[in-house]
Amino acid sequence: RLAAKLAALRVAEEMEEPVGKTVGYHFRSESQSSPETRLRFYTEGILLRRMLSEPSLDSVAAVVLDEFHERHFHADMALSLLRHLQKTKRPDLKIILMSATLDQDKISRFLGDCPSFNLEIPAHPIEIIYQASTSREPLEKQVLQAFRDVLRKNSELLRSHNTLIFLPGRREIERTRTCFLDAGLDHEFEVLPLYGDLSKDQQNMVFQIQKRPKIILSTNLAESSVTLPKIRCVIDSGLRKEADFSPWSGLPVLRTKPATKASLIQRAGRSGRLGPGICFRLFSKLDFEGRPAFDNPEIT
Repeated sequence: RLAAKLAALRVAEEMEEPVGKTVGYHFRSESQSSPETRLRFYTEGILLRRMLSEPSLDSVAAVVLDEFHERHFHADMALSLLRHLQKTKRPDLKIILMSATLDQDKISRFLGDCPSFNLEIPAHPIEIIYQASTSREPLEKQVLQAFRDVLRKNSELLRSHNTLIFLPGRREIERTRTCFLDAGLDHEFEVLPLYGDLSKDQQNMVFQIQKRPKIILSTNLAESSVTLPKIRCVIDSGLRKEADFSPWSGLPVLRTKPATKASLIQRAGRSGRLGPGICFRLFSKLDFEGRPAFDNPEIT
């Protein structure tokens, strides 16, 4: 939801128009559009609802599925329905899939050997630092030690830019924030959480200009969905919450699992958008090399 709203606001700003005119957004509990709107940013769930109420999508010329490497259930479901629609009632419908890390060959075949386009953007160099050995310390203490190590060697950089720390979930974020506050880092840095269940005001604090540099403790929300300002350092736990299925209870569950290479590459890239960056990974290079390349599709 946050990604859809921020993307719409940014594009409307570039068009020098208020959001809701040419550019709008729609997600659960909030919508901003008008009869003039030609570009709508949806969450994947709202897209499926739209397809239920308007199966032929007669008023839609093109659908773009962004960050497709995440392989959410709703995204795969939408792609299947869109491709079926394209092969039957709507051969004129355009389907575009985008991501910085994408398994292009398989997707191209599924879409009838469609063309692929690579946009090469000059990248700033990123220094990748791996943890030498596995630590038995609690995750929050590992993160604090990693931040102190990077701060000691790159004091000027961290005191003039923001740091982004990837953690698997809300509980880990709150524990790490408490650990940072207990260490007294809030005297010099703004220590801010970022996850989907925060209020709008709390989320907006991450984007507001502050006098002190920020330490942003985030879930994978900041991996590809949201671009945060002035990030030059990333500390990556290498973990993420994934939707799974419990055969014992028959219920969906969230499990903490190692992130894939595609996710880790996305995360590291957040540090190199403005200039040379640093990414400290709380695992070894051997661990990284042994991880799967892409996420397993939730639909499986």
